[in-house]
Amino acid sequence: MNHLAKNLFNNSKLLQNLEPFSIEKIVDNSVTDFELYLDLDQHIILYSGNGYRWTKDELESLMSHGHTQLWSRQDERNKIKMYLLMANLPKIRLHEEPNKRVQSIAEIGGDFTKSLFDGEVTESCVEKARNIGGAMVDCLEEDHRSVAHI
Repeated sequence: MNHLAKNLFNNSKLLQNLEPFSIEKIVDNSVTDFELYLDLDQHIILYSGNGYRWTKDELESLMSHGHTQLWSRQDERNKIKMYLLMANLPKIRLHEEPNKRVQSIAEIGGDFTKSLFDGEVTESCVEKARNIGGAMVDCLEEDHRSVAHI
């Protein structure tokens, strides 16, 4: 299991600033741009820092070991809100033919743009923009005429 566990500590000030964050909210292969802490027998450790990329295996391993939630800092609520907005955007349907795929990419891009008005641009926003932009480029390379279907 991949851990960034460092700095074992039990700091009451930190504990007062933490709130639960369900592991089920983390999307496979996504990047969280906020810190998440793990409670190990009432010792709080930093598990993932800013820019941490999650894997399905790691998430499943945490859950199988009884960890259903991590802890996040209250002062990072805006970043968490944006991460959740990005994580809940529809997935690009890569199996569709370019003419249909380009339409879904445009719709997802519109939803993405609307989400940006709800908060600050975070690393998870930049990551999602890369995914949307890359999918659009791939679609156009596959069939340059597909842009006419937007």
